[in-house]
Amino acid sequence: MKTSLTSHSPELLNRLIARISAELSSTLGAPGLIHLNASHATIDIMGGLASAQGSPHVTLPLAPAVAVALRSRTDRRVRILSFNELDQQRPFTLDLQLDATNPLFSLHADAIKRGLNSPGAAFASPVIGPLAQLHHLHHIDLHDARITGFDLAFLSDIPPNPELNPHLTTTRTSLNILLHHLNLDRHHLSPQPNQPAAPIPADQRHALIDAVARNFLPQQLLRHAPSSASPVHFDPPPGVHVVAIDIGFDIGIGRAIDQTADRTGPTIDERLDLLHQSASIAHALLLAQMHRMGREAGHELISDPMEGQLARLDPEDYKRFFRNALPESITGRDLLQRFPAALTHLHPIDPAHTYPIQPAADHFIFEARRTREFIRHLSDARNATDPKSRGLSLDKAGHLMYASHKSAADSATISSPNADRLVEVLRSREPAGIYGARLAGTGRGIIVTLANNSPQAHQAIDESLAKLAQETGLSPSRIHTCPNPDSPIITHRFQPTHHHDQTAI
Repeated sequence: MKTSLTSHSPELLNRLIARISAELSSTLGAPGLIHLNASHATIDIMGGLASAQGSPHVTLPLAPAVAVALRSRTDRRVRILSFNELDQQRPFTLDLQLDATNPLFSLHADAIKRGLNSPGAAFASPVIGPLAQLHHLHHIDLHDARITGFDLAFLSDIPPNPELNPHLTTTRTSLNILLHHLNLDRHHLSPQPNQPAAPIPADQRHALIDAVARNFLPQQLLRHAPSSASPVHFDPPPGVHVVAIDIGFDIGIGRAIDQTADRTGPTIDERLDLLHQSASIAHALLLAQMHRMGREAGHELISDPMEGQLARLDPEDYKRFFRNALPESITGRDLLQRFPAALTHLHPIDPAHTYPIQPAADHFIFEARRTREFIRHLSDARNATDPKSRGLSLDKAGHLMYASHKSAADSATISSPNADRLVEVLRSREPAGIYGARLAGTGRGIIVTLANNSPQAHQAIDESLAKLAQETGLSPSRIHTCPNPDSPIITHRFQPTHHHDQTAI
């Protein structure tokens, strides 16, 4: 049995197979079957930051991907290899047994975390995390002798920018192939004979990935990542696409490249922490105001109409009834003095901090509406029967991106001077076929541009990047997008090979 790699499979799968054949010929590359899967990184087009408060968010797969290969074993041994760690000359293998004494498979998440944080094991957290989570949630019992081990290798070409979520992409890919190995990805609704657990439906996997990320992955690499729950895939009309541009982010100090000289100001994570805490305070104050309004009308509010998320509040109701009740900016000390009852359930509020309550609420509530309208205008453009209507809908979608960027800069305060400048330069070239641009996601130096897929628009974007480079000395670069969905599980048969192993696992 053999299924060849298909045209929609990432090129990275072919590179992974070549390296396995050359470097692991006695293990994963030995004659026989291996299973392969690849997942693309994704980029936020609209709504990513606000998704934490319930906004829809539009995403697009990028060409960079993670490829994973797995060969099932008949014993209980698990061997994991990262070609990326090998290339960086760091510890790159993890070898363990599926047994009751291994702390990685404790039913206690803290014990698993400690194991994954040990030297030489952290790289494997996107692989071990899904396996441990399946065990932790009782989908499987790793002490069950029917569950056999595996050899697994992975290779990623995703840049380390946290905006691209390389750890989450590796986790998603690993989960897909582990579910296949464990027979938990089948379409039947009950366990098959001698199968240790029931399959997990596809619609439950987003929640499972979120649980893995929350419990087991390095949190410093995942902070403020957009929610993975039910993103809307970017679906433009023919002839229109998104160009993603990386203008630079210094991971070591947590700042955009043009902010690296200022090491005294807040990092992007510190800004996002303040933004999200301010949004939580805004939610608590709005809910208290709703309770007061209900009592004044002779009714008792029995549940939260926002369901804990600002984006669920109607923007017109917010403007009409609630916005003026929020302080624009207030110190923690004044907050605790003025609203003690409303804030009792929140994380500790620092009396010395100043919280931008109204701007935070504005961003999340209005960004959700901008995202919903963006989706609607793209749909109108796809369904338009004449060029004028199509162009008008695309113009509206693009201008919502400009408004989103302005809110990221003014209300969320996560933009940077170079990001603002590039959006400005791109906007000045609209006649060439550019409709809109914005800072993607959580402010880590990636700009997304909605444009025609035409020579004129490509030239205008290239000219914009050249202008930014000339003005700043930066080297902005495109990140290629990928219109194809993630590949299915692929079965590949290795033929006998005469390669000599350079690497052993």
